[in-house]
Amino acid sequence: EAASQRVEASKKAQKKKKTLAAVLKKYDTNNTGQLEVDQLKAMLTDFNNGQEPTEEECQFILRIADTSQEGGINGEEIGDAISAWLVYKDERDVIQKVMEKYDTNKTGQLEREQLAALLLELNNNMDVGEDDVDWVLANADVLGNGAITPMELSKAIAVWFAHVDAHGQSTQEGLRSSKACSIL
Repeated sequence: EAASQRVEASKKAQKKKKTLAAVLKKYDTNNTGQLEVDQLKAMLTDFNNGQEPTEEECQFILRIADTSQEGGINGEEIGDAISAWLVYKDERDVIQKVMEKYDTNKTGQLEREQLAALLLELNNNMDVGEDDVDWVLANADVLGNGAITPMELSKAIAVWFAHVDAHGQSTQEGLRSSKACSIL
């Protein structure tokens, strides 16, 4: 039984690897073995029913998935790039609602004070320390602009909950039942 499961898992992994290699080949129009920003944008557009992603969205996916830090998405990274995009795409409506509520100055991003207000609600209205807000911002601000963009919101919430769990802060009922949690 275990041997047959191992064989089946291996077959699935090989199939996934071939599929991802085919995706890379399709969009790697200059045959460098990686997707540069324009090629990544073309791939994300196709995965988004023909709607082009914004420059910010492309940069986010690039920074999340380019773990080799070579400036593109290679064959080892393409699965993570696709997964990150699909999660964001699926949760875009929920993300937008959270942004509408907390982006009070309508800049399209959550600044430090706005992030603090979101974390306060996620923390069941129990105080959130300045250091905690700074920690979430430092760990979720992938684009490095000092704020949380819609693309970064899921990560901000996820790192907040990880931080809460690790430090034993409020985990009372209501904390994880927030509608914002469905972003995860």
